[in-house]
Amino acid sequence: MSGFDTPIPVVFLVVWLVLTLGTLVWTQRQFRRVVSPSYRLLLGALRIVGCLLLLPLLLQPFLEIRTPDREGFRVALLADASQSMAVQDLVGERARFDIVRNALDRTNDNSLASRLAERYRADIALFSEELRSDRTGLGAGNRPALLPGGTALGTVLRDSLAEHSGVPLGAVVVLSDGQSNTGIAVSEAAKLARARDIPITCVGIGSSKRLADVSVRASGHALKAVKDQPLTLRATIRSTFESDTPVTVDVSSGAGQIESRELVLPAGGEAKISFTVKPWRAGFQTYRVGLRPVAGDPRRDNDIDYIAVNVRDPDTFSVLYLGARLGWEFKFLRMVASESEQLSMAAVIRTGPEAYYTMGFPEELAPKKNGFPEAAKTLNYFDVIVLDLRALQTMNEAGRAALLDFVDHRGGGLLCTGPLTDLPES
Repeated sequence: MSGFDTPIPVVFLVVWLVLTLGTLVWTQRQFRRVVSPSYRLLLGALRIVGCLLLLPLLLQPFLEIRTPDREGFRVALLADASQSMAVQDLVGERARFDIVRNALDRTNDNSLASRLAERYRADIALFSEELRSDRTGLGAGNRPALLPGGTALGTVLRDSLAEHSGVPLGAVVVLSDGQSNTGIAVSEAAKLARARDIPITCVGIGSSKRLADVSVRASGHALKAVKDQPLTLRATIRSTFESDTPVTVDVSSGAGQIESRELVLPAGGEAKISFTVKPWRAGFQTYRVGLRPVAGDPRRDNDIDYIAVNVRDPDTFSVLYLGARLGWEFKFLRMVASESEQLSMAAVIRTGPEAYYTMGFPEELAPKKNGFPEAAKTLNYFDVIVLDLRALQTMNEAGRAALLDFVDHRGGGLLCTGPLTDLPES
């Protein structure tokens, strides 16, 4: 942190600066006739330098550097001592654990452990399937030795956080070859560290050569689709293997597996694939694109990807048929509606003096059993009304007014069939 710690108000400093510059200009003009130009410039330069030297004394600038309290700030240094650390990545090179031993050597002032100990309290521990502090298990002659078992990186991170639950832990430094093959997932332990705002720094030990890996990446993660309409899902499969690699790609949803496909990835290359699916219901759906395990691929976290799809119902055109009797118009409309997902139909047909046939209404809008609909809310639900004019003779004034309102205010379409004789004046 930096700033100025001057007791002088800013206004006075500005006034002083203006007066000083004004005085400097005035004296230079007065010396113009009695002093040579070169000597006058020298005097002006000396006065400017004097003002610049005086300015820091007035402003009193300061720089504050904060460092963690060594006694109150701890760093957990976790060193991988599992059997995989005995590997020599190249012939003639040191084993991975020899590099770790050098990093933990407190007699070497340039080692990682020594440099951390200069500024913080470093708690050193070895681990394989469990955590061991530097007071035990370091081997004869205070030299760290390999431990039996695999690498439980997630488990030891969790245990280290638990051990330091009562002390201020500022950071965790992990030395490992990165091959966690037992215990809880590393991501679970990372969530615990994140909840306590503890950063984790991982130092990779081993060859810098890129590991052989096959990964999948879906294209698009917020797609839109229509129920029962074809939807294309795309993905890219990448390989870092040094030879052609056969892979199997599976696509599935909540209803189960949809399709599998086999392909051969070229060495160090990629392939783009697409699948066609038909969403079977409306709403939010998730599709999974995954690779089956490939021999020699140590990473499984990038073998699966997901695609979120918002599926909506197809656009429909709703028709209401009001008829005085069963006729060919109703039969034709019902046949067309049954064959189309974009057309829905409801009907009220008078079949007798006090008998009416009703179909297709939503439950909350169903009209009364013996009569045509009278509520404007019911009629306004539809896009168009097909009206048999003979039905008007048995329709009351409320029903006729609702029809007029449907056209005048709803803007719905009205198609009339039947004879024009005896048409009510309204």
